[in-house]
Amino acid sequence: MHFPPKKDTLPIAIITACSLFTIALGTYMFWEMNTLTGRFVAGFIILTGLFLQSLISSLQYEVSANILFIRQWPLRWKIPLKNIVHIRASKESEWSSGVRPALSQQLLHIQYKASGGIQNEVQISPADRESFLNYLLENDSGLYRIGEEIYRQEMPEVHP
Repeated sequence: MHFPPKKDTLPIAIITACSLFTIALGTYMFWEMNTLTGRFVAGFIILTGLFLQSLISSLQYEVSANILFIRQWPLRWKIPLKNIVHIRASKESEWSSGVRPALSQQLLHIQYKASGGIQNEVQISPADRESFLNYLLENDSGLYRIGEEIYRQEMPEVHP
């Protein structure tokens, strides 16, 4: 199931303004530069502006086949639901580590086990947070909710 990202106006406006300025500057430089090096630099500046704009348009979250897919070009995350350990609401000021493919300050902080058992973190911002959380709970019986947070129910180890 596809979950569109929440996009706050201020980050979108800042990124869009920077990308448009960068593209305009690069285009101007491309036509004004008479050297191959100058045109190469101008082309690089244009590509930088296009990259900034792609950060806005490429962000998406999807849950299918018990996997959480997070895409923000050029990065991609593929997190099996069974590897999610903890989910909690978070604000930008609380964020200390991990990756943040999000365009909002209303975040979900997801802790999960990556390959090799290493604990990893990512912050996302689905537009409809409750639907997203409920969908995860419905599709993974090992997750349970206490208040605003979601935890993984760990099975106790059995020793013979």
